[in-house]
Amino acid sequence: MNENNDFRDRLVSAQQFTPEYREKYREGLENMFTRQLTPLQRILASIGVLAGLAVIGFYIYMAARYTGPGGRYVLGLLGLIVLAVTAVRLMVVVTGRVNLRWQPKTVAYVAFYGLLIFAMGNLIAASNANDATIALVGVFPLLLAVAKLILVHIQESELNVREKLLEIELQMAEMNEALAAKQG
Repeated sequence: MNENNDFRDRLVSAQQFTPEYREKYREGLENMFTRQLTPLQRILASIGVLAGLAVIGFYIYMAARYTGPGGRYVLGLLGLIVLAVTAVRLMVVVTGRVNLRWQPKTVAYVAFYGLLIFAMGNLIAASNANDATIALVGVFPLLLAVAKLILVHIQESELNVREKLLEIELQMAEMNEALAAKQG
């Protein structure tokens, strides 16, 4: 994705666009890849941050009070996942907008890889205890993370298509301007 961004920027700088078309293109990209939060969405995101902090606090309390070393590992890993997701959510609350280029993808990958490790730990624990329900506890959240990862990739593909369409629109506008200049 970063290579595509560099290539796009080189193309834009190499072509002789008029300043108003270039600014319109940049604004179109900015509007496409960022979403401003409504006041209600900002309140809900703030509640999500507070809930994430409460979950982290609960994990710390449970790890210190009630679990053995294996439970501390699991709660620590889940706490790190929640902390990473909460940090991204906090950035959304502070800025008031979602950067669609990286924020949803970061959350999806953190959740996926963290839950993958969690699921593998549960599978090991299930094989040691001969208990299939322990394995299911780890596999179900992993399936949800896979579904989220697929949705994020679909959304990213849609954004890439929209970006290319915007580039084509800008090139057509430039060609139209060049034709008008030749005719006039």
